[in-house]
Amino acid sequence: MAIPIIDLSNLLNSLPTFEETTAIRKACLDFGFFYVVNHGISRDLQANVLGNLWKFFNLSAEKKSEVHRNDGFRGYFRKEEERSIEYNCTEWKEGIYYFRDFDNVPKERKEKVFCGLNPWPKAEYVPEFRAVIEEYFRKTQELASKLLSCIALSLGLKRDFFTKEFTDDPFAQLAMFHYPPHPASKDGHEIWGVGRHTDYGTLTILLQDDVGGLQVETKDGVWIEVPPVPGSFVVNLGDMMEIWTSGALRAGPHRAKVSPTEHRLSVAMFYDPGFDCVISPVPLDKTLIPVEKTMAKLPLDFPIRYGDYVLRKYCGILPEDKS
Repeated sequence: MAIPIIDLSNLLNSLPTFEETTAIRKACLDFGFFYVVNHGISRDLQANVLGNLWKFFNLSAEKKSEVHRNDGFRGYFRKEEERSIEYNCTEWKEGIYYFRDFDNVPKERKEKVFCGLNPWPKAEYVPEFRAVIEEYFRKTQELASKLLSCIALSLGLKRDFFTKEFTDDPFAQLAMFHYPPHPASKDGHEIWGVGRHTDYGTLTILLQDDVGGLQVETKDGVWIEVPPVPGSFVVNLGDMMEIWTSGALRAGPHRAKVSPTEHRLSVAMFYDPGFDCVISPVPLDKTLIPVEKTMAKLPLDFPIRYGDYVLRKYCGILPEDKS
C-alpha cells in the first residue's frame, strides 16, 4: 500500500482535467494524503528553502534565540519545547513558526496572540533567508488555493467554494522543523520528532528532505512510510475538511520518526480557514460526496469556530508549564 503520486501539469495552466480531479478525489477518500509533482514550484526554490533552513539551524543557540517566539507563537523554538498529546512525551525537534502578516483581530480576542510580524534572523547570519522563505510561503499558498479548487470540483461544488466560503482570508502558517538524530532510536526505541496527530485546518503542503521519517496511519490502523519523492510535495487534509465532508474526506493521522544517525528537515505550509469561519458539515444532497464514505458520528463536535479551535490546539502542544 502506497500514497498515490498525482501529476498537476494541467491544473497549473487551465481547469483540472477529469483524470486529475478523479485522482485527487480518490486519494482524499482513501488516504487523506497524496504526493503532487509538476506543481509549478521549482526544485531550485525547494532546495534554497532547505539550504537556508540548514544555515539557520546551524547558528549558535544565542543567535537562534534572538528570534525566539517568547510569549506568542511566531518565531523559533528549541528542542523539547513542544509535546505530543497522544504519546505524552516531548518532541525531539526544533523549529520556526511563521504566519501570514495580519493585525486585524480585536485586542480583546484570545487569537490576538497570533497577530504581529514574523521575527527574521539578521541578514548577516543568513543573507537570503527572508527573501527565499517569503517567496516559498507565497507560492505554496497559491498552490493550496488551486488544490482546494480541484477538491471542490471533485465533490460537485463550485470551483471557488472553499475560497469564497472559508479561505477568503486564510490563516496560513509555515512550520519549519529540524529533527536532530537521536542515538536511542537505533536500539528499538521510538523517538518522535512529532507524535501521532491530525492537522487542524483545511490542507497542508509538506516539503521534506531526502532522509525520510514521515509515517501515515491507514483506515485499517496500519502505519505506512511516506518516503521522499524528489521534487514532490506531500499534501494532506486537516480536521476541518473532515468535518465539512461528514468524514468522507479523511484527516489522516501521521507522525515523524527521528533517525538515529541523520539530521532531517521538513517544511509544512498549513492553509486553514479564517478565525471567524464556522465549520459544520455541508448538506450532502448538494454535493457528490459518497454517503457510504461518511461517518455516523464525527470525531469533533460542531459547529466549530476555527479561531477557538486552532488556539486550543496550539496551546495543547506546549509543555504544561507554558500553556
